[in-house]
Amino acid sequence: MNPTPSETSLDPRVARLIDANLDRAREGLRVVEDWCRFGLEQQDLVVRLKDWRQRLGRLHHDSYKQARSTSTDTGAGLEHPAQLDRHSPDHVVAANCARVQEALRVLEEYGRTIDPALAAEAAAIRYGLYDLEVTCLNATLGARRRNKLKDSRLCLITTPCDDLSDRVEAALRNGVGMVQYRCKRGTTANACGKLSSSGSSATASGRCCSSMTVWTWPWRWMRMGCTWARTTCPARWPAICWALIVCWAAAPTA
Repeated sequence: MNPTPSETSLDPRVARLIDANLDRAREGLRVVEDWCRFGLEQQDLVVRLKDWRQRLGRLHHDSYKQARSTSTDTGAGLEHPAQLDRHSPDHVVAANCARVQEALRVLEEYGRTIDPALAAEAAAIRYGLYDLEVTCLNATLGARRRNKLKDSRLCLITTPCDDLSDRVEAALRNGVGMVQYRCKRGTTANACGKLSSSGSSATASGRCCSSMTVWTWPWRWMRMGCTWARTTCPARWPAICWALIVCWAAAPTA
């Protein structure tokens, strides 16, 4: 049982500080929780985040809340330009995870002597959040890649040639969303390097890197292409898969 800190022995400045960081930690956890719930639909992450919020809430005693004084807080409303530089969900998740981790560290440091239970809980949650942050960011990246593949309605299949970058540039201008680099020898890095070294205007403007996905053409990518066709074009996927198999079989070996 965690005793409520004595109001007579509690420094009101420390109580106010703890109240602010409890609010900060719980709010940040809710931001990450909602993304895991609505953006990733990963219930296991949602359950862990909600549990952490509830555990902190049980330790948010009235003595801390009574010390709150937003009107006299000199830091209230302060903003930083970095707050405006969050253009994707993973930026928001990373920023709020960092916010929670910092708040929990403050709770540990100031709560050790006046509220050991709060300090211990804050430490446990902070270390757990380090791992959950990585899991959440990896899941967000994976979801973005899957959505990019799903949205690629038109695909260009290329082979090694001298004017490869010009052909890719023209395809991008005309609505191609994905480029498959069909070459049995070489890697994706080599394909990107060829496009970059060509000096085309598409590469110079960054469109080749941001507007397409360059894939090599081994067997596993051919199977992925068939899976993509089945989910996005169910009525035509047998014909598309057959075309992919023919292209793979006809690829030069040297």
